[in-house]
Amino acid sequence: MIPSATLNPPVSALALLWFFVLSVVVVVTDVRWRRIPNKVMLPALLGLCVLFTFPCAVALFVPSGFSAGLQFHALLSGLVSAAALFCVYLLLGCWCGVGGGDVKLASAVGLTLGFFGGWTAALLATALAWTAAGVWALGLAVARRVQSIRGRYGSRSPPSIPFAPFLVGGAWVTLLFAV
Repeated sequence: MIPSATLNPPVSALALLWFFVLSVVVVVTDVRWRRIPNKVMLPALLGLCVLFTFPCAVALFVPSGFSAGLQFHALLSGLVSAAALFCVYLLLGCWCGVGGGDVKLASAVGLTLGFFGGWTAALLATALAWTAAGVWALGLAVARRVQSIRGRYGSRSPPSIPFAPFLVGGAWVTLLFAV
């Protein structure tokens, strides 16, 4: 884990603000329309990459109290976490029905948490997200069973569960309490 005091505080605060705005937009669109548009995720990922790369360039070329080595370590950790979560969620998208927006959101979560807390923070956020989503799905299944699935849904399958609130919630719980 990288001590937050060694990272560039203004840029870190700006990156967290960017991630907060992304979180709100993504949760609202996923809950309301069950999709996370590319026109939201791609600029958000690009912005996060720029915000996390900027302190590395500053630490490299401008003498300051922030170590260039720690900045690069944080960036590399974020990129590795983003790539790992992207690959895992892409496989889940192919086999288990995770949406493409959730795959890109997992990359943003991996990048942010990897930068601030390393790959263990990204893993913890993912575990929290899947646990919370599982509990929610179990509660919905019990509630629907009581209401008789056949009578309410007919031959259709039950509605999908938006995963962004759980992934974003796991990310923020990890950022606030574990990093």
